Amino acid sequence: MESVKLELILHSAQGLNNVKKMGTMDPYAVIWIAGNNSDSKVKTNTAKNSGSNPVWDAHVEFNIEHDASMQENLILVCEIKHSGTVVDRNIGKVQVPLKHLLSVGASEEKVSYPVMTSSGAVEGTIIISYTVKNLQESIAGSSSSTDEEPSDPLPEEPSDPVPNEPHQTKKSKNRLIKNVLHASTAMANSLAIVSSALTLSGDRD
Repeated sequence: MESVKLELILHSAQGLNNVKKMGTMDPYAVIWIAGNNSDSKVKTNTAKNSGSNPVWDAHVEFNIEHDASMQENLILVCEIKHSGTVVDRNIGKVQVPLKHLLSVGASEEKVSYPVMTSSGAVEGTIIISYTVKNLQESIAGSSSSTDEEPSDPLPEEPSDPVPNEPHQTKKSKNRLIKNVLHASTAMANSLAIVSSALTLSGDRD
């Protein structure tokens, strides 16, 4: 079953039926998707003293799960009412089948739909804009933009020790040769002393 996200803006209405005998109407709208699993309803702000031409600019979002067999049953419903002191009065209703909206990537800017009164007459229009997105891609994009933290840089591996320079190698060799010569000289001196001692011993015998 496909999941899509419908982002909708209810901009305004024009030429609504005036259900208030005296004074100016205070219209608001209730929007929902009939036939959707959640059937959640969203209420807009009340456009105080706006009469038959209210402006809402209300942002609404719906997550919709559907398949081809369900498309005929999904309907965008917008019910417009006057906010009264004692009771709210019905002004009119808009019903839009969603089958032509649910292709991923579909969008419209400021399209109008007729408002039907309870008697079935058309009085006024609403103006909306909408965008349909793939829900999984929308969630993945939001997660990567808000939750992902920059990774720490990898620690640098210790570099290999720098080999001795040529003059250092030569110096070490010279020191080694000097030590060998010194040891050889010391050994020769020792042998001379031993030889001399043996000679003296022989003479005494």
